[in-house]
Amino acid sequence: MNIRHIGILFMLFMLVLSSGCTKEVEVPYSERPDAAEVNETKSPIPDENGDLEPLLYIEQSQENRTITVNANIPLNQDSVEEALKQTLQWKTRRIASEPHYSIKWMSSQVFAVRFDGLEAGEGVRFRLDDVKTISGRDFTVDGLAMYRNSVAFELSAPSQIVLLDVEHDSFELMDSTGASYVHPVLMMEGDKEQLQAIIYEKNGRYSIVQSDFREKQPINIPDHLNAVDSDLDYLNDYGYTPLFSDRLDKEQIYAVYGNRRLYALRWREGLSNKIYTAEKAVYGVAASPSGERIALLTASDDYNGPDADLLILDRSGKTLGNSPRAAYISHSDGVIIPYPLSWADEDTVIIPVTNREDFTQRAAFVSIDTGDKTPVPHAKLPSPIKSQLARFTGSELESMNLLPQPAGRWLAMQEASGIWLISVDGSILRWLGSGELLGWTDDGRIAIWESGADARMPTSRLYTHSSK
Repeated sequence: MNIRHIGILFMLFMLVLSSGCTKEVEVPYSERPDAAEVNETKSPIPDENGDLEPLLYIEQSQENRTITVNANIPLNQDSVEEALKQTLQWKTRRIASEPHYSIKWMSSQVFAVRFDGLEAGEGVRFRLDDVKTISGRDFTVDGLAMYRNSVAFELSAPSQIVLLDVEHDSFELMDSTGASYVHPVLMMEGDKEQLQAIIYEKNGRYSIVQSDFREKQPINIPDHLNAVDSDLDYLNDYGYTPLFSDRLDKEQIYAVYGNRRLYALRWREGLSNKIYTAEKAVYGVAASPSGERIALLTASDDYNGPDADLLILDRSGKTLGNSPRAAYISHSDGVIIPYPLSWADEDTVIIPVTNREDFTQRAAFVSIDTGDKTPVPHAKLPSPIKSQLARFTGSELESMNLLPQPAGRWLAMQEASGIWLISVDGSILRWLGSGELLGWTDDGRIAIWESGADARMPTSRLYTHSSK
C-alpha cells in the first residue's frame, strides 16, 4: 500500500535564507502613535560588568510592516545585521522570491526592521538570539523561554486554501471564507485514494473540497441529526456537532453526532442511517479503506478521562472487537476533544498513545485480530537537515508531521514554528508560515489551509494514513 500521511496537529503553537540589507530606506515611524515615545529612549544602560540580563522587547506593526526591537543594553549593530542574514525566512507564494528589508536605528538600544513588498498572507520569520551587546553577550534563552527572541510576522489574510506547486514555483488559492475548520480526508477515486478536505463552516454547514482543490460540494445533512438529544448527547470542547470519519466514498461518509450517535450518511442525498449508539463519549471515528469496518475511540471512564477504548464495528453496527484503554491523550477529566484515529489497512488501526511520563505524543498500530499493539516508527529528518533547521528555529525539534511528496523530491513538515518545505537533499529549506498542513496531492502539489484571524480550531486532531 502506498505510504500516505495526512496530518493536522496535536497541539498548535502559533509561535524565515535571505541576503542583502540596506539602511537607506526610511521607515515612517512618525505615523505610529507611539513614535515619540520610542525615539525618546532613555540613556543606554552600561554593559561593563555583565550583571544585567540582556533582554529584548519586540513589537510588531501590521500597518507599517515593521518589527521594532527595544533592548535593555546597548547593542552591537553589526550583530543585528548578521542575525537577520543568518536566520531570516521569507514567506511568499513563490519559492524563488527573495526578501527585501531595511533597518533603522533610533538609538544604541532601539532599532526597527521594515519589510517592503509584503502582501496579504505573506510574512517573515527570524531569530535574534545571536544579537550581541556591545560587550559581546548574546540573548540566547534556554528552557521554556527559548522562543522568546523568535519573530514570526505574517500579514493578515482571509481564510483560504493554498495549493503550492513546488516543481513549477506557482500557486493557486481557494477561498474558504467562513470556514472555522478544515480537515483532510481520503476519497476513493478509481483504483486509488485522493486527498480531499472537509470544510466546517461557521453557519453550521459542511462541504467537501474536490481533489483538484478548485470546487466544493455541500454535505447534505438531514435536519434531525442536528437536534440535540439531551438524554444521549455529550457537549464537546471543540464546538462542532458532527465528527466525520477520515475516509469517504462518492456516496457515503460516517459521522458521529452528539459524540455518541454513529450514522452512515449519504452525503449527496441527505439521507442517514443510524448504526450505533456508544455507551460513553466518542473521541474519534475512522473508516477502513474498504468502508466495511469502522473504528471508534470511546471514553474508558464515565468522567471522560484521557483513556479511550478501541471499538471495531462492521457497517451494520455489529461489534467485531473491543480493546479497553487502548489509546491515551493527556487532558483534564471531563474534556472531550477529537482523538486521531485511522486505518493502516483492513486489519490494522493506528491510535494515539501519549507517554505518561514526558507527555510526548506517539502512535501505535493495533491488530484488530489479536489486539497486539506495536509502535508506529516516528518519522525523523536526516541529521544534516535537522541541524540546518535548528539554525532557523533555535532547537532541533522533532517533526509533529512529516509528509514526503509522492514524487520523492520534497518533504513537507509541520512543527511548532510552522510549516516547512524541504528538499530531500537538504539544499532548500523554506518556511511556509503558520497554517494547517493538509497534505500532498497526487500531482505533487502541497495543500495548506490558512485559517484567517477568526477561525475556531479543535484542541487536537491528527489523521495519519500509512502502511504498516
